Amino acid sequence: MKKQLLILGALILSISVIGWVYYQKKKNTVIYNDTTSAQIDYKNAIEQNKKIQAEKDSTINALTDSIIVLNAMVSTKNTQIQNLKNKRNEKTNDIAKFSTIDITKFISDFYKDSVK
Repeated sequence: MKKQLLILGALILSISVIGWVYYQKKKNTVIYNDTTSAQIDYKNAIEQNKKIQAEKDSTINALTDSIIVLNAMVSTKNTQIQNLKNKRNEKTNDIAKFSTIDITKFISDFYKDSVK
């Protein structure tokens, strides 16, 4: 009977040790897999972020190019406006130099042309 109890105790002890070793191995494996999974998720997030950043950078570059073109167009229009102002001022200054006879002739010619 003592021999049977001794065998039973040894069996229980060996099952407990095997169970504890199996549990520790499983526990370490799960942590390793969780760490690996977290690293994979982190790398995927970095790649996703790089793709989004590349898209945003290309959009920013396109918009910057558009702004440059629009600034050039505005500059051209401003130059045209300044030229028109200069021409108008020249005509205004020319009229100021007219004598009374010249003004009368200009007005009569102007209305003569508009009546036709």
